[in-house]
Amino acid sequence: MPKSPKPSTLVLAVCVVFALVLGASSTATAAALTKSTVKKIATKVVKKEAGSLSVASATTAGTATNALALGGKPPSAYANDTIRYPLVSTTLSTGKSFALNGLTPGATYYVHFHLLLGNSPGTPAGNCQILVPGSPNILGWTYGTVFANAVSLDSGAVVTIPGTGGISIACALAATASTFPNNPSFAEATLLNSVTDRAAPATPARPARADEGSAASVAPPGP
Repeated sequence: MPKSPKPSTLVLAVCVVFALVLGASSTATAAALTKSTVKKIATKVVKKEAGSLSVASATTAGTATNALALGGKPPSAYANDTIRYPLVSTTLSTGKSFALNGLTPGATYYVHFHLLLGNSPGTPAGNCQILVPGSPNILGWTYGTVFANAVSLDSGAVVTIPGTGGISIACALAATASTFPNNPSFAEATLLNSVTDRAAPATPARPARADEGSAASVAPPGP
């Protein structure tokens, strides 16, 4: 059984124009409205209303809709670009400091660093941390893993940038060291929209599974 046809967009448009024509010409009668007359009156109506229609209005409406969809934030607020800093030190020394400049004061970033230091005799054991001027907190502190004459240090932390705009990665070593050109060291800073703190209760030990039981309740295997 064939389906009944649905009115097309053109038919709906003609209905709208016809309604506008009736409103624009109160003296017109059904008998007087020939095809030619309707076309002329419709043209006049469209020209009359065209002045109130603008691309700017449509653009403004679209922008408002997009702003609501994005929670009032610009699209750039949702682009979590990561700033990458190569950490290079070709001078052998027991102290290293790498400045991470250009971060937005007052903004919050996740800062991660990876360092591989060595190249001199002796064991360059040591530690690194993220230094934030004016903050009493030690952030991202890590004691490196030593292999032969090299030490690997990797850590990160959520950092709010102070008004000065500058933070640094600072390291203290037990032997002189430098970075390796063929094993790049780097730091990364990723801007965060928000940070939510939640409680993480400490567990004294791993809970026993239901099928494990306790040492006292497990019977020895039978003969």
